Amino acid sequence: MAYTFAAHMACLIPAQPEPDSTRAPLNAFALIDAAQLLPLKRPLQRLVPDAPCSLVFEESFARSALELSPLLFALSAQPETLVRQMAALDAACQHLPVMSVIHTSLSLDELTQHLRGLLLIEADGTAYLLRFADSQMLAAANNAITPNQRTSVMSPLRAWFVVDHQGRLNDAEDVKTHPQAQPAAPLPLVLDAAQTHALLAGAAVPTLASQVRHLDESFAQKLSHAQQTEFIGQCIAAARDAGIDDENELMSLTLQRWQTEQSRAA
Repeated sequence: MAYTFAAHMACLIPAQPEPDSTRAPLNAFALIDAAQLLPLKRPLQRLVPDAPCSLVFEESFARSALELSPLLFALSAQPETLVRQMAALDAACQHLPVMSVIHTSLSLDELTQHLRGLLLIEADGTAYLLRFADSQMLAAANNAITPNQRTSVMSPLRAWFVVDHQGRLNDAEDVKTHPQAQPAAPLPLVLDAAQTHALLAGAAVPTLASQVRHLDESFAQKLSHAQQTEFIGQCIAAARDAGIDDENELMSLTLQRWQTEQSRAA
């Protein structure tokens, strides 16, 4: 149970068009949420010196937080080199939900510009930064947006791969799961009340896990990030079964269950 692409390297090599095809060749990119890996930000860039890199926040409204910017790496077109680059980045990400892989015909500059257009999201009349480089938030947002909004996000992309806490590979661009529709919704994305609720619900597990890590250091010390996600998901499910929807009650239930787990392990 871990956030790792190790078992999926073959899927990360983009399928190329036939020689006589009019389709543009596909490029592969690794997007990393450097905000969760601050001490490793510069070492990450040194790990793959042959992979050109851009800062998504640069030249955007978020440029004042450049140190927290996601890193976008252009991976090699050579399969063997791509796998080597991905293995190095995957290991450096320490089994955290901080990396995704994108297949697209766009160049590094073009994809960077596209991602910058997705940084802003509006909900309840307020603008927020959408942290789509965090793979958990990407999944939550992808399940909250409309088909037209998904077209705006995904239409230039062929695939946007993430792994979940159980190590399963998921494609956010999967049109079988999320049919695209035309025309594309304008950017920035604007969420209505129901979508805002769906986004918050989708982010409930990572949000509560972060709060528990802050309140009890042993939670992060004794469980991997993936194990924390599994445990918090079970707590939220138990709270729903018990009819609990108050945040304070949910926190009390979660801490009590964690303390009980600790006692059993002692």
